[in-house]
Amino acid sequence: MLLRFGTQSGSYIYVDKMDDTTTRPAVLYSHIFHATSRRGRCMTFWYHLNERFNGSLVFSVRELDNSGNSNSSGKEHLLWRLDSEHQLPDADLRNTWAFGSFGFYTPLSYEILIMGFSAEPVSIVALDDLFFRESVY
Repeated sequence: MLLRFGTQSGSYIYVDKMDDTTTRPAVLYSHIFHATSRRGRCMTFWYHLNERFNGSLVFSVRELDNSGNSNSSGKEHLLWRLDSEHQLPDADLRNTWAFGSFGFYTPLSYEILIMGFSAEPVSIVALDDLFFRESVY
């Protein structure tokens, strides 16, 4: 999978399979964040699927110990998922930007993992305007 950044008219990230024959997902790791407040955090973003998209887009959180290493359980927790088995819109509803969001809480330092996978050639998923904020709930 290829993970590309930006264009001349703006910046966003996207994953495509046009030039790639591997079956591995593209993974983007955030920087390390401190533990959330008790109210948690919220992440919002916009995503775009082309009409041929057949793959997945997954957001996970990985909790870290005080030294910045993965915790002893080594678990990643699923935060948000879009794929052919979970909410993937019909092809006629694609080729437009859609809004996504999720909330989460963790008492430990953490990083966010964004994984994109395309199963078909000319299959593209893009992300834009990723934003973190303290939860208001």
